[in-house]
Amino acid sequence: MHLKTADGFLSTAETPPSEHVGHLEQVLSLMRESSAMHLSANIVHIIDREADSVFHLREWSEQGFHYLVRAIDNRHVRWREQAVKLREIKAQLESERAFAESREVKIGNKKGIQYIAETEIILDRATTKKVDGRVACIPGKPIALRLVMVKVLDAQTRDELSAWYLLSNVSHEVSSERLSLWYYWRWRIESYFKLLKSGGHQLEHWQQESALAILKRLLIASMACTTVWCLQESKDAESEELKSVLVGLSGKRLRRGRPPTAEILLSGLFVWLQMFDFLVAINFDLTKVISVNSTLGKILKNQKKLCRYLWADALFFKPFLPPKIRNNQKFFRR
Repeated sequence: MHLKTADGFLSTAETPPSEHVGHLEQVLSLMRESSAMHLSANIVHIIDREADSVFHLREWSEQGFHYLVRAIDNRHVRWREQAVKLREIKAQLESERAFAESREVKIGNKKGIQYIAETEIILDRATTKKVDGRVACIPGKPIALRLVMVKVLDAQTRDELSAWYLLSNVSHEVSSERLSLWYYWRWRIESYFKLLKSGGHQLEHWQQESALAILKRLLIASMACTTVWCLQESKDAESEELKSVLVGLSGKRLRRGRPPTAEILLSGLFVWLQMFDFLVAINFDLTKVISVNSTLGKILKNQKKLCRYLWADALFFKPFLPPKIRNNQKFFRR
């Protein structure tokens, strides 16, 4: 995780990127560092359309890193000995009925059916890259890649909801269905952003003033999101009981029969952690809780008296108010 600041990058990486390095230029160092972790599984880097760069795809392939990158539909490639665009390949394979039904998926709130077709393409064009402020034309070796095309049709209307053009150098031991599923999972990142922003953490309203404080809070927020996702997937009795507790604490309504969303669970978790902090602070002394509750009850009684006085004042001054306010029944109900 990188956090760009006025003084450069703060990062969880061993070697943070330099201040002026762009997003794509950071990927290669990330690939190298993740490779140095010596994980038990093979790593495949799944990246969105921003990484549709022939120069970088060649560079990553030459250095032996595996990737799955979404391409733009007007990308020029060589296919069946001709130079064509990816969308033209899709149209041709559709006419040949090469798309096979794969699985049910969700796009937004809509249910869709995923269809997949695969072929091989060659990237053989020269690419352009800025070098010392100038655009240079850089030739390169042709590379053969798998093109996995995925389209999602509405389960009812059969309208096309989405289409993906996925380029990958992963071996054929991994099926095209598996590759398309990996990219489908990548959309969880958007759910993660939602949880960080409007769905729970309200990131854009954080008031930390130093970059280090923000980075620490980002890491803790990420742990909270992961905790909620793990809880969502758990189906045992204890997890179900905890979910019902968190839904109650969240103060949000849940439609009958619907499973709780990550946003609701996160809101409930936040309330629960605050409650737990309070109980720890009073050393779990319930007599103090009863005392606080009694004080709150007295305040509420006084508040009722105050409301009656305010209402009497409002009625007294009603004849002297401007007509617009005097005749506004909503104002007096409020």
